[in-house]
Amino acid sequence: MDYSTAELVKWLGDGTRMLGWGAILFIDGGKINAVLKQESIRRTKTAEKLPPISGFISNGADRRFALSECSLVSPRLMFDADLASDRAHLQMGIVEASVWSLANENGGWHVRELHVMHPLQDATLSLDIDLTQAGGTIDESKVIKLDLSNSEKFSLSDYKGDDRLLTEFFRQTFSAMTPEQRQFPIGQFGGDAVVMYRPTAFQLRTQARNRSGEDEEGGVAVLVRLVGWPHGLFPGTSYKYLIPNDRDYSAAALFNPRSLNIPAAVNSLSSVIEDVELDTVVGANGRLQCACRKGFVRLQEQVVKRSYALPIGAKVYNITAHLRISNTVIDMRDRVTVEAGKDHVITHLRLLGNTTVQLMDFEDETGELKDMMAELGLDMDKFMEPADGDFEYEFLPYYRPGQDDELTLDEERSLFNEIVPFRPVFRPTTPPANLFQNDGGSAWMLLILLAFFALLAVAVTQLWVGAASPFIGVLKNVIRSKLVENLSVLPTLEAVTSDILRLSFDNVIKGTDLHHLVDTVSFGQVNPAATTFTISPLEKTVHAAAVQPFVTVPASGNVEWSAEAISGIAEDVRLSIDTNGVFTAPAASDMTKSFAQVLLTATSKTNRAIHSSAMITVVTEPLHANPSIVVAPPNTQVSFNAGALGNPLALEWQYQGESVGKGQSVTVTSPADPGTAAFTVEEIQVKDPASDQTCKCVLVTEMGLKVPMVVSAEVDSELTKVELEARVNGRVVAREDIDWKVLHGPGDVVAGTYIPGGDGKDHFALISSTYDSGDFGIFEGYIILALPLAEHRHITTW
Repeated sequence: MDYSTAELVKWLGDGTRMLGWGAILFIDGGKINAVLKQESIRRTKTAEKLPPISGFISNGADRRFALSECSLVSPRLMFDADLASDRAHLQMGIVEASVWSLANENGGWHVRELHVMHPLQDATLSLDIDLTQAGGTIDESKVIKLDLSNSEKFSLSDYKGDDRLLTEFFRQTFSAMTPEQRQFPIGQFGGDAVVMYRPTAFQLRTQARNRSGEDEEGGVAVLVRLVGWPHGLFPGTSYKYLIPNDRDYSAAALFNPRSLNIPAAVNSLSSVIEDVELDTVVGANGRLQCACRKGFVRLQEQVVKRSYALPIGAKVYNITAHLRISNTVIDMRDRVTVEAGKDHVITHLRLLGNTTVQLMDFEDETGELKDMMAELGLDMDKFMEPADGDFEYEFLPYYRPGQDDELTLDEERSLFNEIVPFRPVFRPTTPPANLFQNDGGSAWMLLILLAFFALLAVAVTQLWVGAASPFIGVLKNVIRSKLVENLSVLPTLEAVTSDILRLSFDNVIKGTDLHHLVDTVSFGQVNPAATTFTISPLEKTVHAAAVQPFVTVPASGNVEWSAEAISGIAEDVRLSIDTNGVFTAPAASDMTKSFAQVLLTATSKTNRAIHSSAMITVVTEPLHANPSIVVAPPNTQVSFNAGALGNPLALEWQYQGESVGKGQSVTVTSPADPGTAAFTVEEIQVKDPASDQTCKCVLVTEMGLKVPMVVSAEVDSELTKVELEARVNGRVVAREDIDWKVLHGPGDVVAGTYIPGGDGKDHFALISSTYDSGDFGIFEGYIILALPLAEHRHITTW
């Protein structure tokens, strides 16, 4: 049962609902399915195309199922319509494929059945995913991957033909992959905005909304595990449906606000430590910690002034020293940790290095000292040269949650410790060699100046010791001026909500209503920016040269329409769509195969970042039936099915010149064995009364009383012709003694050599062979050849 905002807020305020996860995202199932479908269409032209699939599986000792040149559209993740089942599907539309059944007879493989997969038949292959068995990971490159190593059940839910062997082929193929190959990328994590709040794994679950007994609507729960966090629990039957029912909400994001304390503190470090890279670890005490693997603190060169009194004899001189601290770079690698306690965060900065200072000048209030130096010619150069020294300090800012879960710097509990004080050593001043040969007055001045310089050296050195050190002052100013003293969780939470799971298309959810409870919850919408409008219909199959209008939902006249060929259309053909969204499909003569795919896009004129796409499939024929050809024994029920642009329930079927039913499928019975023929060939015809189009299938009935002559084929190396051979009782019959005929398909056969001809769009050729042996009677045989030769030459030789 779903609830109002007030009811959910009350429930969330009664205690934590995080179940041990770092974050829980809850998304309306219908909305996320629509967004996933929309994005898969939009990415069609840029997604890496899957290579055609060919191969075979055994179907008994002398039977084989073969798939040739199967083209799949890019996989699309969709959640089950019944959102109480914890199930999803990886859907891959089969846009074209030749599906063959073969039998091994007389030492060779022979075609027994052919299904030509076509867009009209809604052949959507689906890997069924049990979400309780399929978690996910987010790797170092931030790619989100769904683990399908425990999924192997395939289905073709909308296909009307027999799909058992087709789905088994994909099951065996998929099961043969390594677990690493069965990690399916579903998007890209965009979590740069929040350092350290990085997901590493996730689980998906679905939950029914249960407004009524027949209500199958619901939501998808994304349970996110963060760096350093353990695996959480799963919502039970008592866990409330998290999307409120009293506003236009379609998503919710749930966070433990205190779990954001470390990211908030770490974010502040990026303003102090340049080029910083941080790792998250679990400390020996089990607490989440952050360590610096790269970065530095830069202290820019600056001049400071310090004043102090120097007593010399009975007189006190008030001195002001001008000191220049050099540009200093402090390596912070392995010298930073951030650790969160139950109700606090401590950052530990270890500042270790070497720098230089220089006495640029000094002043005394009387001016006497400089006058004495000038009179004596005393050299100050060595004393005023730069002096260096090592240093080591530690700074421990202590943060605690304040009002509205803000992090506040606690001045009393924050520490700044001096481990190795910076103590530069200045070079002494030496008097001139002839100074003591002067009069007593000069000697007296010299004594004063030597005492002054001795005391000055001590005083300048002592400047750098203790809390009043100008170097400590510089360090504190740099760090404190950049560290945010009141770190609000709210901006961080917004960034987490935006970036926690980005499926390669903007943000999955946008929060609009934030509540600070025991946990912090953000109610909002599913990706509103990317779904400002959609195109209707979103997917459509049309006939060549047909005119099809498209509209935006909601309706908007402020869009620009465009059409782009994806496949199946000649390069020099321009596609036509007018300013009102009316699309004119290309003519069949402009298409390079039996169908083409076109991406239709509507783009906002005011904001070109907002656009929507639809996929149009154009077919040269409005009707398609399967199997194209099938071999059956006498008196056997054989099923046929068809797809049509018109109403499939109105399709009309004929067999042996008589009506055998209406609808999308029909079952007929093959003829009885008359004992006078080795095989018979008949057509099953289906007609679409709306378009007046017909399609034919071929039924070959292989009799048992009169055994067919064995016919084999060998394709030449240039793939342009086929050499046929017939045997009677194991003996090769001269090809010129046989009457060869092409019963179905293109081309001609002369003296046992078949040359296909045609336009290359046919999928098979049925060739008969008749041999009059004279006294032993007439022998009959046939062979079904896979076309085109270049694509399907391996069907009988795999």
